[in-house]
Amino acid sequence: MKNNFTILSTKILKPYIAQQLVDNDFNIIEHNFIEIEPQKLQDFQSILKQQTDHYIFTSKNAVKCFANKVEEHKIQINKQTKMYSISGETQQVLIGAGFKATLVAENAEALANDIVAKANIKNALFFCGNKRRPDLLNILFEADIDVKEVVLYHTNMSHINILEPYQVILFFSPSAVQSFFAENDLHKTTACFCVGYTTTKLLKFYKPNQKIITCNYPSQQNMVDDVLLYFNKKN
Repeated sequence: MKNNFTILSTKILKPYIAQQLVDNDFNIIEHNFIEIEPQKLQDFQSILKQQTDHYIFTSKNAVKCFANKVEEHKIQINKQTKMYSISGETQQVLIGAGFKATLVAENAEALANDIVAKANIKNALFFCGNKRRPDLLNILFEADIDVKEVVLYHTNMSHINILEPYQVILFFSPSAVQSFFAENDLHKTTACFCVGYTTTKLLKFYKPNQKIITCNYPSQQNMVDDVLLYFNKKN
C-alpha cells in the first residue's frame, strides 16, 4: 500500500505506534497540543477519608495523578471502594496501578447513564482535570447523585500553528480539538480520527460536515488500526 499521505497527530505517539504508520508509507507530524500539569492538593487524604467510596475516572491522566498521590501519601484504599471508568487507556492505566473498575463504559456520557441505571449510589468522587466536559456531571446531578469534583491536574493548551500540509489528523481529547482550532482550521477534505465519542462531539461542533471516524475503543493502537483500515478500503 502506497499512501504518501501526511498525518498530523495532536499528541506525541508511542514510538512503536508511530512506526506502524511509517511502515505503511505515511508521513508523520507530531505535536503535543496540550500539556498536563498535576496539581498539589494539601487535603487529598482528608478528601478520601471523609467522602464516599465511589470513585469515577474518565481520563488516564486523572488515574495517573490519583495513583501517584495514593503512593505519595501512602494511602490504603478501602477494599469496599468501587471505581467507575471509561474503557481503553483509562481502564488500562487503572489496572496497571493495581485497581479494577466495577463498571466500565465507552465514554463519559455512557458511563454516567450506566452508573444511574446500575450502580445504585447516592454520592461519588469524580477525579478529573480542570477542562473536563460537563456531560457526566449533568447526568448524575439530574439523577440526584451528589458528585464532588477533585481536580487533580490542569490542561494547558499549546496553541501550535501548523504550517506543513497534511491530509489526516488524529485528535486524542476534546482539549486537543480546542487547542488546534485556536490557531488552525481544517480543509474540507481532511480525514479526522477521534479517540472517542466526546472528542468527536466537540469536533462536530467546530466542523459539522467534516469526515470524522470515531475510534470504537479509545487507545492509540485502535486509532492507528482505524487509519490503516480506512485507507486500505479507499485503496
